[in-house]
Amino acid sequence: MEANVYLHRLPGWEAHSWGFHADDGCLFHGAGRGRAYALPWCSGDVIGICLDALSRQLSFYRNGMALGTAFEGVGGAPLHPCVGLRSRGARLRANLGARPFR
Repeated sequence: MEANVYLHRLPGWEAHSWGFHADDGCLFHGAGRGRAYALPWCSGDVIGICLDALSRQLSFYRNGMALGTAFEGVGGAPLHPCVGLRSRGARLRANLGARPFR
């Protein structure tokens, strides 16, 4: 199954995307309205993502601390990691496994 996701929208706003937003700490999946998950995060925080492909669960970590299962039933189509930035001058550093995780 191929899914179209509009790249001008933030992660989680499309039916086939899942997102954890920094500004409010909410989770988003297929809607512009999120559900409470964790405290907002900010500059200097390290956010980790774990996808358990067997159980189809997606979890997040902040500064090495587990935040719990965020989503269940993730998948069904090819998955592609993405980051949405809407703040002027925002920067990030991604580690897709080339260095040890924090």
